[in-house]
Amino acid sequence: STVNFNMANVMESLHLYDEYAHLLTEEERVREFVKDSSKSIEDYLNKYKSLRDLDLAIRHKLPGEIRTQLACVDCWELNESLRSKIAECIRILLESVASVNLERNEKLCKSFDNIVATLNKKPGIALELVDLEQNLEQFRGTTLKELLDEFADIRAWQNMLFESEHLLTPKDFTATVASAFWVHTIDGRMNTRENELRVDRERIELQFKQERTRFEANLIESLNHVNKFKDYGQRKQMDEYLEKILALKENFESAKFDADKYREREIMLGWDPSEFEKLTEGIEKLQPYDDLWELVYKFTNEEKKWTRGPLFSIVPETVDQAANGMAKRAMKLQGFFEQSNLPTPASVAKKIKEDLDAFKQHLPLLHALCNPGLRQRHWDDISEAVGFAMEREQAFTLSRVIDMDVHLHMEELQQISDSAAREYGLETTLESM
Repeated sequence: STVNFNMANVMESLHLYDEYAHLLTEEERVREFVKDSSKSIEDYLNKYKSLRDLDLAIRHKLPGEIRTQLACVDCWELNESLRSKIAECIRILLESVASVNLERNEKLCKSFDNIVATLNKKPGIALELVDLEQNLEQFRGTTLKELLDEFADIRAWQNMLFESEHLLTPKDFTATVASAFWVHTIDGRMNTRENELRVDRERIELQFKQERTRFEANLIESLNHVNKFKDYGQRKQMDEYLEKILALKENFESAKFDADKYREREIMLGWDPSEFEKLTEGIEKLQPYDDLWELVYKFTNEEKKWTRGPLFSIVPETVDQAANGMAKRAMKLQGFFEQSNLPTPASVAKKIKEDLDAFKQHLPLLHALCNPGLRQRHWDDISEAVGFAMEREQAFTLSRVIDMDVHLHMEELQQISDSAAREYGLETTLESM
């Protein structure tokens, strides 16, 4: 009974370790704890302090041995085992912080490296310059604060390690020193880069101004060529004039594209966009000359077809419409040039109008002879009227007919043609019934 009593006392004394039993599986919980990235410095400190408190409790509260009347239990090895588990938990806890801090320091240094490498590029054109200026402004406005906040947080976690008496490795210190170097030198580097970009801007702006000046000089030269058209009035040189007009139109079209690009660069540099008045003036001044000599060209070619081409392949209604349209254009251009006090091109338009009016006098003859209703009996009547044989054949041209004074018999020809038209219309109606 005495032995049983003493053994019962020994078993009862083991309950002293009940509150420390969880330490047997604490390592697993600590490893899960460090995986949670949402844990704060305060959470880590609380966890660390709770483990240290447990260690102190084991050292001061748990006995080294338990004695009864018949037995002595050596607790030292058990106590040390529990303390070693606490030490391992503390090591895992603090080394996870040191490892994350090392990674964050390296990432921070890399961020500074990348930013400086980007901003140190030499701008060759306005777009590259503006990109660098905007990147620098963004860095100063937001990115730098984010990086400084990151460094401050790294320092706070490092201070937590110091408070926890965790020994940092040389690699940890080197990474922190590298980050600190960037933090303390970055502002000076950015100030230097800002000054360099000002010099780059002056250089690029000067180059751009010189380029734009050359462009404007070319516009003035093209405008001077346009102004020379006020003295051009030789219809024999029509092809030469048209070639010059085409070249100027191509130049102005290209200049319009270039002007848009210049405006884009001006806006990019923060300038007010240029109007390039000489470009607008040149295009506007060239247009009436283009209309005039295009009209001269068209009338010259059409008149040749109308008067020298096969007479009976002409469609009078089409010629009538074209001639009236060109006459209206000639009259409008004549009025414009006279109002603009440009006598030479005004005289060209006037001459075209006169030539068209002269040609239009022969339109009734065209309508009479090119009537699709004319049959052989009608051609016999026409031949009798004009005094020589006439029939629908390729040899006749309007010019030849006029030279043969056919137009002098216009009244009789008109009567024959009108009669043929009525008969033709009646035949068409009967055929459709």
